[in-house]
Amino acid sequence: MVFMLLAASCNPGLPVVTQPPGSDPTPGSAATSPGVESAVPTETAPEITATPGQIVLNPLTGLPVQDASLLDKRPVIVKVQNVPRESRPQWGLSQADHVYEYYIEYGDTRFAAVYYGIRPEQIGPVRSARHFDMQLIDMYQAVLLYGGAYEDLEQEMLSSEFGSRLIREGQNTSQVFYRYEPAGKNYLMANITRLDEVYDFYEIEDARPEFPEIAFSENPVSKGLPADVVRIRFSGSMYNRWDYDPISQRYYRSSEVVSGMDEEYAPLYDRGSGEQIAADNLVVIFTRYNRVPDFNEVFDVPLEGSGTAYAMRDGQIFELVWIRDESGGMVTFSNKDGTPYSFKPGNTWFSILGLQSEVMQQERNWQFTLYMP
Repeated sequence: MVFMLLAASCNPGLPVVTQPPGSDPTPGSAATSPGVESAVPTETAPEITATPGQIVLNPLTGLPVQDASLLDKRPVIVKVQNVPRESRPQWGLSQADHVYEYYIEYGDTRFAAVYYGIRPEQIGPVRSARHFDMQLIDMYQAVLLYGGAYEDLEQEMLSSEFGSRLIREGQNTSQVFYRYEPAGKNYLMANITRLDEVYDFYEIEDARPEFPEIAFSENPVSKGLPADVVRIRFSGSMYNRWDYDPISQRYYRSSEVVSGMDEEYAPLYDRGSGEQIAADNLVVIFTRYNRVPDFNEVFDVPLEGSGTAYAMRDGQIFELVWIRDESGGMVTFSNKDGTPYSFKPGNTWFSILGLQSEVMQQERNWQFTLYMP
């Protein structure tokens, strides 16, 4: 990892884009087998029982949930595309508790959206899995909804202990997956309000996992450095920025609209809600990208051990240490003095960068640039 101070900062303007009109996709038929056979029982946490008037908090966000029964189920991870640009904006990203963005291949990134306290009707476009998703399934003890995978990766996932928790488009999953064709596009979409029907058909065990306690605080426990603008560059063609709004106390996402080093951005919206994508917390994790043998642009991201991370909340940035042991489980974050880091109650966006990535600061602006491994 390289830390640098910028002598100057470019601060391009943010052109406003018009939000496309919302649509109501309708379910369609599917064609392929999902490859789900039977459930593998796992150790689960006691069920959450809410009494009338009781406030139940989502352990991933620290916020109250409207339907406490969802916390007695597994989290759901949905793979969502980021490119091509002309297919933006996506559906459902604003409703995710956690979103991971990571490099896949040939300059592109993809999202893995984690849903626990809510089950939206429209998520997509749904795309294929990558090696890093296996880490997330293990971390969250989750079910994965995806559009396919490389053959070797598909077989590795199906033979894993979570192989019964992989759900693809198929004739027996049409309650969840459907096709939507705006302006001639053929998008694969997901409606996870109907997941129970698929779980029942394939006898997928859906009990609440045990999560380590995540610390939350309304205000930062310690004082960080100012961070009004956060730029994250994954490649020459894929970069984004987050602008802090002191009124809402959230970071708002803009994405690249051109390739190259002359950056141009447009706000990224959720096509379902019409709202600009926002985050209460941003986290950048530095870890190793390993090239998969016999593939030039395919990477495995083990996310084991420990390393450096940066977290942004309330217009401040904090240098952290992330830890995840080989036995799996969630990544935990601590301050440099070893005390647990406290997240702001709300959603979190994670960016996964390589070990040699750069961190650059110019006054209140920060830029992260991915370098591998």
